[in-house]
Amino acid sequence: MAVNVRNNEGLPRGNLVVDKRQPIEDESLSVIQELGLQAEDSAVHNEERRKVKRYPMSIALLLLFTSFAFGQKVILVTNDNLPELRARYGPKIGPKPLAASTTDPSVVQIGTFSDAMYTNGTAAYEFYWGTDSSGYYTGPLVFNNITVFANGTSQSSGSIDGTEALGILFAADPALNTLSPCQPLTYLSQTTVDGDLMSIYQSSCIVIALQIEFSTDPYTFTLLDGSSFTTFGISNTFLIPASDHAALYTECDANDFCSGKTVPVYAYKQ
Repeated sequence: MAVNVRNNEGLPRGNLVVDKRQPIEDESLSVIQELGLQAEDSAVHNEERRKVKRYPMSIALLLLFTSFAFGQKVILVTNDNLPELRARYGPKIGPKPLAASTTDPSVVQIGTFSDAMYTNGTAAYEFYWGTDSSGYYTGPLVFNNITVFANGTSQSSGSIDGTEALGILFAADPALNTLSPCQPLTYLSQTTVDGDLMSIYQSSCIVIALQIEFSTDPYTFTLLDGSSFTTFGISNTFLIPASDHAALYTECDANDFCSGKTVPVYAYKQ
């Protein structure tokens, strides 16, 4: 099914495609239902997508456009530019390996999705699939498109071959694009994390969505044990608030380097 989001404050907007055969985490599903999302048949949506002519961007061209990452909307993260990105966005930018939260053989973790909202009015949304640090599967993943939805806006990457990158960062800056940085932030409190005093701010987003469109539907890749895993052509991941928060929040250190929530990104067996 395709989830079409109404123009409510704080919600993603546009065509968030969900295959009705693909499971959605119970927690995310309850949030989607509470937000009043409307669904339509996926067959209609898939036919509409086939009619759209895509203009894929090659890895080399995208790396050229983002070699000096700042001032760009979509940044491929590599070992070469990661130090530069951390100097700009903070030391927590980069791959964030997580232990899979399920032992279900029909589910495979393929990466992580994170947000970070900053007190200067910007934000960064990251998806990492890099096999060097994750150890989830072997070989590169190939994407037809990757899209982030936030606060009634969206930003897409175009086609990406994961061979030459660890992941992708979407820079949300009102000076660059219309992808919402989930501002304004509301100060909540302070806490100590690993000996550092952190300021906690609540954002204006109650959900941020990552939509991955693989290069084929269905899509097959290789697991660590050498077996093949076939998944759906589209996968969705949602960042939602903790149960004791009304919206997503971010923690900022004394240098205003901030980090938010990180969740695993899964592929489901078709």
